[in-house]
Amino acid sequence: MKKRILSVATAIMMLAVSACNATLPDASTGDDTDDSSEVTETTEETASETTEETTAETTQTTTETTEETTVTETTTQQTSSSTTSASDPNGLSFGYETSEPIITLNSAGLLQFDAYRDGLTMSCQMYLPAGEGPFPTVILGTGIRESCDEYIELAQNFKDNGIACVLFDFCGGPDESRFQSHSEGEMLDMTLSSEVKDMNAVLDAVLTLDQTDKDNVFLFGHSFGGEVATVVASQREDDINSLILMEPAYQMADIISLVLIPGIQIPDYVTTPFYLGHDFLEEMIGFDIYSYMSGYDDNVILFQGDTGDSLGLLFPQYYEWAGDTFPSMRLEVIQGGDHVFSGDAGRVMFDLCMEFINENKI
Repeated sequence: MKKRILSVATAIMMLAVSACNATLPDASTGDDTDDSSEVTETTEETASETTEETTAETTQTTTETTEETTVTETTTQQTSSSTTSASDPNGLSFGYETSEPIITLNSAGLLQFDAYRDGLTMSCQMYLPAGEGPFPTVILGTGIRESCDEYIELAQNFKDNGIACVLFDFCGGPDESRFQSHSEGEMLDMTLSSEVKDMNAVLDAVLTLDQTDKDNVFLFGHSFGGEVATVVASQREDDINSLILMEPAYQMADIISLVLIPGIQIPDYVTTPFYLGHDFLEEMIGFDIYSYMSGYDDNVILFQGDTGDSLGLLFPQYYEWAGDTFPSMRLEVIQGGDHVFSGDAGRVMFDLCMEFINENKI
């Protein structure tokens, strides 16, 4: 079992790392696309230190229809209740209600659909390869407060290599000062468990689509999205083929547990480096991501950077622990890789990702 060995000094160092601009690779052309790296640390600021502009904003779903398309809608929505394990190792509740997805755009190479979770809408984009399908499908979970638009180049790379890729924003994100959200929900309501429910609801929707090869659905999680994908994989092993992790933020709970000193009241929110609410902070205190790993028996690949703002450079022990805990995990340390695998490191990562998918396809 993993040991809690981070010092307070290390936590403060992590909090000092600021968000930076980076790139996601274009495997087909060699060009880079601008991306914003996710900072995966929490903050030591208290509510008294964050008195300016702190009202949570409600994000509204926007469906872009800028090209000619045929819109297909389902005639009715049948609401159903879906729950996960009643005995969660961290005492969290993951029950949610979902509905049949509604297709809002259907054009060559792109399918847009609305997925639903507890009355909230997530507008999803499915990038489709040429041909009839069904296609092996990757569902991508973004970094914390990141927009799915930052991953379009990666989705197109999958599409160009015969893999459908689904992008969506978690409810309550991303940071609307930088991005227009594709999903509903208030920012301060976003938690680990809410994002797990979101990814589960998107997975439910994807499994209803004719374009999806149901035997070959892969979860892909970047940074905090990797933590979310790890929990979902442990709950939905029968529904997914394999798990792909890109610098998962497994250190998050330890950082928060160190910064929020026991006995001190949890603030209502913090604003730096992310706008996070009380419930997010409370869930993370003492949270053990490793308790989910042993229950996932299928194959996992974890991509670790070794430079710049990469978590693999700052906290390599968390990936070592993951390798010791997952029954079947392949660790790939990408030379020169930062947190989002910019440039050549990104192309190496993508090629290895495609190799992993092709090896595991049924």
